Amino acid sequence: MGWRFPPCSQGECVSRASELWKRIQHPWPIWRHFWSNREALRGNLFLLKVISAGLVVISLLYFLPNHLANQPDDAWWNPETSLDRAIPAIPWSIIPYISLYMFYIATLVCAPRNDRGRLELLLGLQGMILMGAVGVFFFVAFPTEVSIRSQLAPELLAGEGWPGKLYGGLHTMDAPYNAWPSLHVAQSLYLALAITVWLKREHADARWLLPVLVFLWIDWGALSLSILTTKQHYVWDMFTGAALGLAFWHWHTKPLIDQYDGWEETRFSNPFSDD
Repeated sequence: MGWRFPPCSQGECVSRASELWKRIQHPWPIWRHFWSNREALRGNLFLLKVISAGLVVISLLYFLPNHLANQPDDAWWNPETSLDRAIPAIPWSIIPYISLYMFYIATLVCAPRNDRGRLELLLGLQGMILMGAVGVFFFVAFPTEVSIRSQLAPELLAGEGWPGKLYGGLHTMDAPYNAWPSLHVAQSLYLALAITVWLKREHADARWLLPVLVFLWIDWGALSLSILTTKQHYVWDMFTGAALGLAFWHWHTKPLIDQYDGWEETRFSNPFSDD
């Protein structure tokens, strides 16, 4: 016997969907344990718990399904264009490619060391987890083989020299079927937007603010282009990745950050009170 869902009118269904989205969007009860001793070790234990949870959950979301669709016969479609072949392979561009992991570190460094900043950091982790889940769905449901890796120089594919070793590790971890949307672009854009909000809010008068923001967004631009010049992705993957990052920022995280502007400072001490 199949699943049966209780009937509902259009208005009731919309209301239920709205309530479900509210629960997904707001701080999850699972974080209560993190929150209860957030001041331990001058707040550093909280950061350690956040990055540990993020690494475990996001890694599991990505790497476990990574090889579910890893056969040529699984490919759903081919978004390759003549532009993808025309873009040159640039060996050293793997440096900005792996700078994604610096975005993770920068997020922890730039998150404000107060209750509002900690709450927003948890929201960011939720957004990253949900983005990862959406990305994995597309990877498995609509696998696409990235066939342009063959444009890389033979010594890179053979793992020779320091760039070759980096490419070898990358190709070992990342099967050429997890193409779109590019989580590299989605996650880095999402984190860059969060970092920008925090720096502008907390350090509006700092003389170093503008140079740091310029560097941040130049690095993001270089990272986004590097998914093409390392022959890891197609142009389609880059644009769909950016769309995914923007969608979660504007529909999941930014509305709550804006809402927090109207909160009394004391309310941030117990953000789970309404759960």
